[in-house]
Amino acid sequence: MNLKILSEDEVNAHFAGSTPQTDLKALTHLLHSQFGAYLGPNAYFQVTLKLAADAAYLKVEVMQTEDRGNIFEFFMKTAPETKSADDIPEALLDFCGHALGQHFESGMDAHLPLDYTPFLCDGQDVNAREVFRDFALEKAADAWLQKGPPSQED
Repeated sequence: MNLKILSEDEVNAHFAGSTPQTDLKALTHLLHSQFGAYLGPNAYFQVTLKLAADAAYLKVEVMQTEDRGNIFEFFMKTAPETKSADDIPEALLDFCGHALGQHFESGMDAHLPLDYTPFLCDGQDVNAREVFRDFALEKAADAWLQKGPPSQED
């Protein structure tokens, strides 16, 4: 196992010029069949896949509402002999299932680091990270920061 933590730029460099796939109905259906019982009434999965000649990236967003949720990202380097299902490396899918299982079984606590950290799965390195995002709060904070410091007259 390679213990190097990857940056977002290092991961994205593998996919320059590639188009992300977002119409992944079979994978989304699989996620719902495995973990749908854990989702709240307005919660849903949003899945993105990027493939390159030598790498694969999978993002699974477990959205509680339109504006907030947990984002899971998985990345691995691939070789021609890498086993895959529907063009997605099996090790990536296996680790994704493991991470989501841990997430839901623990009451939606975070178990993955904030940086792309390597984990050994099926004899292959899968880099993974997780972050909770509240997009409405982030937008409000950005708007507040755009105002700048208060004037002396306030």
